[in-house]
Amino acid sequence: SLTYPLVEILNAALMLAAYFVDGLSLQFLHDAVFIMLLLLLVFTDLFERRIPDLVTVPGIVFGLALSWFVPVDARPLVPVLLHYGVVPPHAVMSPLGAVSGALAGGGLFYLVAEAFYRLRHIEGMGGGDIKLMLLVGAFLGLPLALLTVLLGSLIGLLVAIPFLIFNRRRFWRFKSV
Repeated sequence: SLTYPLVEILNAALMLAAYFVDGLSLQFLHDAVFIMLLLLLVFTDLFERRIPDLVTVPGIVFGLALSWFVPVDARPLVPVLLHYGVVPPHAVMSPLGAVSGALAGGGLFYLVAEAFYRLRHIEGMGGGDIKLMLLVGAFLGLPLALLTVLLGSLIGLLVAIPFLIFNRRRFWRFKSV
């Protein structure tokens, strides 16, 4: 299949870009692992319509572990922590950013999936999507996890609108269920 060499070329190009940005560093290791996990998950989801736990769960653990060595953005938490008089040591802020990003990304997707199920009585989002956002949040931290949710929603909307316009019969059937 032509897919395999294209994925390998895409992976090599992204690794090269990460190397040029980060050099040979722990940040490069962090970014390289994240890129490879996302490529694997995107193409597995595309062809098999599933996001395997075998990839997401170790990826979440790896992202959280790397946050002890590679900075993850935790700035949005600082005002909240200071408000309550908590000043965690600098070494704890990055893991705190990774955990908060994972919980925010995965938590938002869990809430949406749960609300959809309770309203429609059908599964609208699988657990793999929730674990994928846990992984994204663990690697990127709170602000970028939320940005990922926002941009993903906007892009999904831009893709869905033409389908809704040109396939009204299916849309209305879905809506009336």
